[in-house]
Parts: sequence; C-alpha cells; structure tokens
Amino acid sequence: MKYFKNNFASILCILSLLGLIFKAFLAKYLIIDENLIERSLTSLIIAYLAFKISFIDTKKVFIMFIPAIFYSLVMAFVVNGSNFAKVPYDIVEIITNIYRLILMVSGFFILELIINQILGSRIVPILAGLSLLIFFAIIFIKRLSPLGPFKDYFLYFSFYLMAIKVRSAASIKPILLVFALCLVAGEIYLREKYISFDYGFILSIFPLTYLSLKTIDQETNMGFADYLIFGLIYIYPALFVIIKARMPIEDIGILIISILASYIIAEAIYKIKNKYLSYLLLGIDWHCKLYRLAFLFYLPGYCHFSP
Repeated sequence: MKYFKNNFASILCILSLLGLIFKAFLAKYLIIDENLIERSLTSLIIAYLAFKISFIDTKKVFIMFIPAIFYSLVMAFVVNGSNFAKVPYDIVEIITNIYRLILMVSGFFILELIINQILGSRIVPILAGLSLLIFFAIIFIKRLSPLGPFKDYFLYFSFYLMAIKVRSAASIKPILLVFALCLVAGEIYLREKYISFDYGFILSIFPLTYLSLKTIDQETNMGFADYLIFGLIYIYPALFVIIKARMPIEDIGILIISILASYIIAEAIYKIKNKYLSYLLLGIDWHCKLYRLAFLFYLPGYCHFSP
C-alpha cells in the first residue's frame, strides 16, 4: 500500500466501485432503493473518470476501450468454448452489459467532442444544467414518461460535463469534505423518514463530487489508485464471469476472490510498468504525458457490476 496516495477523490471512487459490486447488500441493510444507490455511485465514478481522462491526449483516450474488447473476447471463449459462431454476438452482449459504463463514457466523450467543435466549450456548463433538468423533468412530467428508459443517461452526462470543468484546488479544508458527507447522510435520512415523494436521486452527491475532485493533487498522473480503479472496472467483472463459469462457488465467494485478485493483478501491472501490458489489461499507462483538453473523453466505461 506504499503506492496509495492520500487522495479523497480516488478513495471515494474505489469505494463507489465496491459499493456497486455490493449494491444489493447495501440496499438491504441501508434500506435504500438499489436504483438510487446505482445512480449515485455511478455518477461519482463517472465524474472522477471524466476529470482524469480530460487530461489525456485525444488519441490515447480511445486506447482505454481496448481492455473491454480484450476481456470480452476472453470471456466469450471461456463461456462458449469452441462455439466460434456465438463469439461475435457474445462480445457485443458483454460490452453492452458488463462494460456498459465504459461504453457510456466513450459515447459521452464523442458527443462532447462534437458539441465543442460545433458550439464551443462555453456551452458545456449550460448543457450540464440542462441535462440535469431533463432528468428531473422525465421523473415529474408524465408526458415525458416515454423517455424514462433514457433518464439516467441525462443524469450521468450532467456529471460528466460538470467534472470536465472542475480544476484542482491549491488546498481544501477537510471540514468541507466532512460537511459534504454529512449532507449526504442527512439527505438519506430525510428521504427515509420525512420525504414522501421520490425525486430519483441524492442531490447532495453534487457538492460531494465537486469537492472531492478539487482534492486531486496530481491531476496529470495515473497513480496506483487509478490502477486499482481500472482493475475493478475491467479485471473484476472478467474474473467473476470466468470463475463463475468454471467453478461451483457461491456468488459471495466469487465476489471476494475476484476483488482480491483484481487488486493483486492491478498492483503487479503497476509495478511492472510496461506500457503495452498496461494498455492491454487496464487501458491506462502510468508515465503517459497528459494534457488538459478543451474537450474530453470518462467509465463506469461503466461496468455493470451485478453478478
């Protein structure tokens, strides 16, 4: 753990990824709707990845999608064996379901890139607010109910756009982070005890996300924490599928084994420091040169962490 930096945002992102993995357990013991947990944690992850990826050269951004193809191919062969006819279909299914987050982020990147080219970067904050308003409008306005299946994308896109405009702070008072966490806890309590209508999200996630991104001290580096994050995004779901397909183990056991193995593999890749291996297995490289762009790539690809 000597490589782990005291970075609130990366720790929060890792905890959010773990929270997505165990969201069914969290929903049971915290008495919170599972969809609410998924939206909140996914928003945090997307924001972190959008912030980090916004410093990467545009061409290298697309390298981040390579592991999704590689692991999907491996999983397809493990599950189907010699049935080559089903492999292309399974690859598409795996990417669109298991790696839905990274696919979604790549779509956000392309969309934001196009918007910047046509309308310029000044429109980004307006679009972020508009996307959030559309998310709530779909929830409260019955005439927009046909858009219901797409409402989460508007929410995540608002976080994506918000994150690419955030800048690191020279310093930030810890009391602000504590206050942001208290806001989240307080809102969850109020939702359960006093608020009778469902507005589909935890609004206090916004200040928590914003403040956490301000704490990133080495914004142009991919550190050990980032290797763990991409290990959970890419390696964990692949290991889960492979182990489940080959070994008669309970799901909770597979979860724990896959998480620990992901950590070990991510640490090994970080120590080896071979950029080709890093790109193939995680999609990132620790020593790549990063640049702040006017337009950006984020997750999470999104991994669908449901076992």
